[in-house]
Amino acid sequence: MEPEPVSEFGDWAAPAADFTLAEGEVHVWRLQLDWPEERIGALRALLSPEELRRAERFLRSEHGRRFSVVHGVLRLILSEYLKVAPKAIQFRKNEYGKPFLTHKTPVEFNLSHSGELALVALTAGRPLGVDLEQYRERLEMEKISKRYFSSTEYSQLMKLPDGQREEAFYACWTRKEAYIKARGEGLSLGLDRFDVAFVPGAPPALLRFEKNRDEVDRWSFIDLKLQPRYAAACVVEGCVHALRRWDAGQLYPSA
Repeated sequence: MEPEPVSEFGDWAAPAADFTLAEGEVHVWRLQLDWPEERIGALRALLSPEELRRAERFLRSEHGRRFSVVHGVLRLILSEYLKVAPKAIQFRKNEYGKPFLTHKTPVEFNLSHSGELALVALTAGRPLGVDLEQYRERLEMEKISKRYFSSTEYSQLMKLPDGQREEAFYACWTRKEAYIKARGEGLSLGLDRFDVAFVPGAPPALLRFEKNRDEVDRWSFIDLKLQPRYAAACVVEGCVHALRRWDAGQLYPSA
């Protein structure tokens, strides 16, 4: 199964009135996380007691506010697809910590947040993963890639000119993270057990999976363009026929 080209429907647009996930379609929502406290309060009202406890455990209040925004807006987004009240949505996690819906629905989702942004990706009946990373200052890219990337990926990264290495590092990192999230195994699946394409000009793809050639053709990789010094990728099982990108700002409740 060769992945098919992805059709994009414009830039990050205001959400449509009809929240329907067609077969082979991926919806990705972009969230800005820094909002006035009064609007965040309306989102906190949607959270479960467990989510509220988790938000309160953050030592920095900024992180607690952002957690409330991510999980509150996730509930608003899912409520549009499930046609249920945001507060009525219930989640569970698999043995590796990946969340899923307890409702009877084909909707699958995944989320990621970093810095001031978050992404929520959805499909109908297909496993998926999304990863978002804000570039970090003084990151020890060589040390991290040598420890976590495959030997092939590390060698390719080190051969790149200095001016290309940072972007390539984050392309590799987000694609690998999105892939292990799509498989639902987290870091129990060693990052060095597979190779992804990431050098400049190479389309995103899985190139090698240890001892299983069939895995290479099972997944579609998608790059997501956001803003400078952010990298993001989405990985979906099977072929993707269309990518729709929505801006979640209009879903935030007013104070």
